[in-house]
Amino acid sequence: MGSAGWLLVTGESPCHVCGKSDWCSVSADGKKAICRRKDGGAGVRRTDRSGQNYWLYELNGHRELILSEDVWQQNGEVLEKADPQTLDQVYGTLLGALTLSPAHRQDLHRRGLTEACVKRSGYRTLPLKGREELAQTLVERFGGEVCSRMPGLYKKEDGQWSVAGATGMLVPVRDIEGRIVALKIRADEAGEGSKYTYLTSTKYGGPGPGSQVHVPLHDDLDVSVVRLTEGELKAEVATALTGTLTVSMPGVSSWRPALEVARSLGSGVVHLAFDADAKHNEQVALALRESYRTLKGRGFEVVLETWPRERGKGIDDLLTSGHEPTLLVGEDARAAVNEIVAEATGVSRILKNAVRATELMAIEFPEPRWIVPGIVPEGTTILAGKPKMGKSWLALGTSVAVAAGGVALGTKRVDRGAVLYLALEDNPRRLQSRLKKLLPGGAGPRRPRVCH
Repeated sequence: MGSAGWLLVTGESPCHVCGKSDWCSVSADGKKAICRRKDGGAGVRRTDRSGQNYWLYELNGHRELILSEDVWQQNGEVLEKADPQTLDQVYGTLLGALTLSPAHRQDLHRRGLTEACVKRSGYRTLPLKGREELAQTLVERFGGEVCSRMPGLYKKEDGQWSVAGATGMLVPVRDIEGRIVALKIRADEAGEGSKYTYLTSTKYGGPGPGSQVHVPLHDDLDVSVVRLTEGELKAEVATALTGTLTVSMPGVSSWRPALEVARSLGSGVVHLAFDADAKHNEQVALALRESYRTLKGRGFEVVLETWPRERGKGIDDLLTSGHEPTLLVGEDARAAVNEIVAEATGVSRILKNAVRATELMAIEFPEPRWIVPGIVPEGTTILAGKPKMGKSWLALGTSVAVAAGGVALGTKRVDRGAVLYLALEDNPRRLQSRLKKLLPGGAGPRRPRVCH
């Protein structure tokens, strides 16, 4: 059992959203479910104390399957996204009908990928025009029923099929068996949204790809050591330039599925290559800490890869610039992770301002300066109390006394000083009325200025 009132999912009773048998939970009364792997579209996104995202779903008192991006309804019929083998076949055909633009090819070469790597990975350009013809070719080959289960393909109101998504470069997302299970689009013009988005049909009432771990093709690589990072292209570049299989997390807070890939590959050593901005991004820092702890707890040897931010944000930027990361293990890695978290959460800034008791006792502080002796010192003073207790009158009377130089509160002699009174709830007429009562002679101090 997990936390009070929650049961961990099992093989006999898997998660209602992702279908997995671990990590997720269902409430003991069967009314709620928590999925920690994916957003099925009907859940409420939450963040736990470790900074990890999860999604809370209502089950209406029944342990029914929650419709997600993989499962949706069409004309009242419950449908499922195509299986990985079909996804690979259809997406492979789609990519085979497209070409790679010179600009996208040049960008991939600039990132350090050779022409052989570019061809092997299957990058293509998704154009703006010709999508209906492209989709129709897929429908004729695989049929409308299969295509309706493909994220990214949809039927328009006029009955014509088309391909969704922004114009840009298509990046194949592969599973551990090398099958293309999703396509990422690196948009040519991202606008206000993210530059990288999945090819999906959710906007048109169809399926989405879910959150997929990307595993670059690795037939000729030693998988006893793997690297984890975020971003499919980062993973491809890091794999190509270092010879170490680099697995891409679907999101910085979705690192657990990537750990399962390392376990399935039989890897014993895992390198963590989170972006260099982790020190300034609390979510990234907390995800780094939790993934590090989980890997250590599962018996992996963990190597932390770090580098200065000026040499690149991601591991791909670092490698492309001709540099290598610093490798930390054991106590050095643990200390570095803690330092990153402390910096990101502000703890280190607090510690920098910390003073030892002996140092504090040795400081000679000057005597405080008083606006109203013994009551209002120099600095900030908060006057609080119940409504209609006379706080405004007290503040105004004290201000007049200081501005004129005289007696405040009936007995406290005060030095004359400049006063700025911000009466943000009073209009000029009301202020004048109050000042007349405080100044029977009718003439106010020469120095005060009243703002309302």
